[in-house]
Amino acid sequence: MKRKHVNFLFFNLLVAQLPFFGHYLNFIIVLNVLLWSAFLFDFKLNKSVQLLILLGTFIGVLISYNTYKGLMPGLNLLSVFVSLKICEIHNKRDAVVFVGFSFILTIVNLMVEDKLFFIFLLLFQWAYSFYLLKRINFDLTSGPLSYRPFGLLFLTIPITVLLFVAFPRIGLGSFNFQNASTMKLGFTERLRPGEVSTAVQSKELIFRASFSSKKNRPLYSELYWIGSYMTQNDGLSWRPSAGGKQKQKATGKGSTYKINYEHSRTMNLFYLEGSKQFRSSGTAKIDHFQDGGYKVVPLKGQRAVIEMNKGARQSYAYSPKELIKYLQFNRARVSPKVYQLAESLKGATAKETGNKILDYFSENFSYTLSPGQYSKENGIEEFLIERKQGFCGHFASGLALLLRINGVPSRVVTGFMGGTYNEYGDYYIITTEDSHAWVEYYQSGQGWIRLDPTIVVARERLEFGGPDFLYALINQLGPEYFKNKSGPNPFQKFQMAYDVVYYKLSDGFFNFDLERQFDIFKAYFRKSNPFILMVSLSVVFFVLGPVIYFIYLKVMGREKKNWEDRVFHKICKKFDLSIDDNEGLSEFAERVKAKDEFLSLIFILQELKYNPDASEDLKITFNKMAKNLLARS
Repeated sequence: MKRKHVNFLFFNLLVAQLPFFGHYLNFIIVLNVLLWSAFLFDFKLNKSVQLLILLGTFIGVLISYNTYKGLMPGLNLLSVFVSLKICEIHNKRDAVVFVGFSFILTIVNLMVEDKLFFIFLLLFQWAYSFYLLKRINFDLTSGPLSYRPFGLLFLTIPITVLLFVAFPRIGLGSFNFQNASTMKLGFTERLRPGEVSTAVQSKELIFRASFSSKKNRPLYSELYWIGSYMTQNDGLSWRPSAGGKQKQKATGKGSTYKINYEHSRTMNLFYLEGSKQFRSSGTAKIDHFQDGGYKVVPLKGQRAVIEMNKGARQSYAYSPKELIKYLQFNRARVSPKVYQLAESLKGATAKETGNKILDYFSENFSYTLSPGQYSKENGIEEFLIERKQGFCGHFASGLALLLRINGVPSRVVTGFMGGTYNEYGDYYIITTEDSHAWVEYYQSGQGWIRLDPTIVVARERLEFGGPDFLYALINQLGPEYFKNKSGPNPFQKFQMAYDVVYYKLSDGFFNFDLERQFDIFKAYFRKSNPFILMVSLSVVFFVLGPVIYFIYLKVMGREKKNWEDRVFHKICKKFDLSIDDNEGLSEFAERVKAKDEFLSLIFILQELKYNPDASEDLKITFNKMAKNLLARS
C-alpha cells in the first residue's frame, strides 16, 4: 500500500474516533498517535507487540470499569482493535476490511451520543469511505474522475426524507444502551463532597426549560430545579432513603413550563418547587423511586419532553414519627467540638437557628473547587471548624447536619439552580455547570422551607449563574468581573442563535413520532386515514423501488461491468467486432487477429481485470490508448 493511501485510512479512522475521544481511555488516544508515528517511520509492529497492546487495553478496561462487559468497555476494545488493523494493511483487500471496521466503529459510537451532528458525521464518513476506496484504485465508480459516491449520497437524501416522513413510527419499546456508571453529570443522587479533592465541572447540556408565558415566569432566584432529596446521613455524605413519597401538594394555577431533555436515556426528573400534573406527551414514562424523586424513562428512543404546572407548594403536616428520619445523623462522625459549635448556633426557633448557621458560614467560609479530601471519620470537624472551605455540596451537608443536631428536621436537595437564558428561543439552557445542592428544613405549619448556604458564601453564584461564576472563579477574576459584566458578547449571542436552530432540528428529528406523522398527513389528506395512507405509501415504495431501479439499469445500460469493460465494448462496436460471453480476451485477440495498439489495449485490459495489484499508471495508459482508438475515423 502507498504511504498516501494509509494516511487517508488514518484520517478515516480519526473521523470515526475523534468526536468520541471523551468516552475513551487516554491510553487509546496515545496509541493512535504512536501507530501513526510508527507507520511514518516505517516501524513494523509484530504480532507479539499487538497482542501485548490488546492485553494492556483489556487490563486498563477492567481497572477503569471493573468489568469487560457493557457498551463502554466494548467500545474501548473495539477502538483498539480497529486501530491495530492499520498494521495489517498490505493490499487492497485489507484496506476494504479496515474501512468497514471504521464505519462500524462510528455506528457503535452513535449508541453513546444521540446528537444530530453525529448523524451528519455518519453520512460524511459513508461518502468519504467510497471516495477513499476510489483513491486506492477500486473499480467502484464509472470513471477515473467520477464523483458518483457523493452523487449517490445526494440521490439518497430525498429517498431518506420520504421514508422518514412516511414510514409509520410504530413504538417498539425503549432501547437504552447507556451504562449508568458512565454518565458524567454535575448532578448526583448521592452526595459525598468529603471524598472530592477537586471538583472538575464539564459543560454538558442536560435539559432546556421553557415557560408558556413570560408574565408567569418565575424570577431567576426561584429557579431551583429539584432532582433528588437526601435524607440519610453519614458524616459529610448523604443519600436518599428507599421508598416513601413526599407529603406535599401544589395549589393555584401558576405557570406552565416544559422540560426538554438533551439525551434519550433514563435520568432524574428535574422540576420546580410546587410543580404538579407531570405530563410526558408519549415521549417517556415517569417512575417514582426514592424519597419523592422521579425517574424519566424515554420511550421509543425519543428525547423526553415533560410538561408541568407550577403553583404554590402546600405541605402536609408531619407527625413526630414521620419526622424521625429527618433528624437522623451518624453520631459516631460528630465530635464534641461539633456538638459544641451546634449548641452555640442554636436559636429559639428553626428559622433563627438556620439564620445563625448562615451567619457563621458567611463570616468564616470560602468557596473553592479544590478543597481537598476530608477524612471519613473526622471530616465534619475538619470542614466546620478547621479548614472551612468547599463548594455547594459541603455547605449544604454541613448546614443540614447542624440543623439536625439542634433538633430541626432537614434534608439536602440536589439538582440545578438557574440556567442560561436564551433570548432568541425564550428558554433556559441548563448544563452541568448549573448543578447545585441546598437545604430544606421543616417548620410546623409552614412545611418545607428552602435554605441555601451558598447565597451567603458566594452570592455571585446565584446572581450571575453557574457558568459565569465558575469562569470567574477558575480564572481568578475577582468581584470586578461581575461589576463590569454587561450581558452576552457577540460570540455568545451567535452561540444562542445557533442553539435555537440546532435545538429545533434535533427535536424534530429525534421526537418525530407517529403522532406528528398523523398531524402532517391530516394537514394534506383530511379525508383519508393517516395510518393506512402511510402504510400504503411505504408498501408502494418498497415494491416499486426495486422495479424502477431494475428498469433504470436496463434502459441506461448499467450492466455489471466496470468502466474499462464498457470502454472496450464501445471500441469493439466501433470496429464492428464482438466478444462472445464465454470467450476470453486472449482467444478474442487471436480470433480477430488484433495487432498494434488494439492488441496492447487487450493485454492491458487483461492485466487490469485479473491482477488486483495493477498500478494506477497502467489504468492511465489504458485510458489514453482507448481515447486514441475511439478518435480514429
